Amino acid sequence: MLNKLREKLNLAIYDSRTSVLGTLQILSFLVSITAISILIYYYGFPISSEMKEYLLLIIKSSLAFYVLRYFIRVFYSYKSLKFIRENWFESILMNLLLIDGIGDIFFGTTLEKKIFEQLGLYSLSHFYFLFIQLYILLIVAFELVKRTAILPRLKLNPALMFVLSFVIIIGIGTGLLMLPEMTTIPGNISFIDALFTSTSASCVTGLIVVDTATYFTTKGHFIIMALIKLGGLNIIAFAGFFALASKFGIGIKQHSVIEDFVSRDSLFSSKGLLGKIII
Repeated sequence: MLNKLREKLNLAIYDSRTSVLGTLQILSFLVSITAISILIYYYGFPISSEMKEYLLLIIKSSLAFYVLRYFIRVFYSYKSLKFIRENWFESILMNLLLIDGIGDIFFGTTLEKKIFEQLGLYSLSHFYFLFIQLYILLIVAFELVKRTAILPRLKLNPALMFVLSFVIIIGIGTGLLMLPEMTTIPGNISFIDALFTSTSASCVTGLIVVDTATYFTTKGHFIIMALIKLGGLNIIAFAGFFALASKFGIGIKQHSVIEDFVSRDSLFSSKGLLGKIII
């Protein structure tokens, strides 16, 4: 009975499936950009308490969109249970967000706040916005990992991928370091100094043009440390991570790309690979 009902439903939604899912992909990209921009503005510029509440509302709206998008995708999948099993991490995350949303709307509190209060950790309930940010970062990271499936189709030279990865990291780091809240001085750091600092951190050279300890705030130090970590991993670990995270295994194309870069017969048989990752 249920199978027949599902078959009729699949036939009814078949014509609109492509357009609806395509629209959701576009909206998802726009919402992700908006959410990340809000977080950058929140940490990069001085804001009032009223503005903080407004930004939190936008972030919550973004999370509501992701929950709605997930259940629409479940609805439009031909085999809903199979879709949920294959996307188990996203399913858990979206259901947690749904529970949080219901609690916030009907009971004026969220799951995290309730757990903290039950444990007597009332002071930690003030870190609710951090949990909201964590949700956003997890969702955006999850979306990025899924998008890495298109990398093999680009057929880029491994050396070019290596250079582009550092250019992107350095560019993002430069922009973030130029935000007013990243430095202790009034205003912001100059473009040249930010570019040099970002490049030095990404390439792990240790060169500086300003006193890092006193010139940058804690937020600035965090950005620099992140650049050091990302740059130190280099393209081998970077590509390997996304290949493993996207499909829990490295396909033939990813294997050949990494093999071409390290010039070894096997991805896992080279002592030189470990040396490259450490360096």
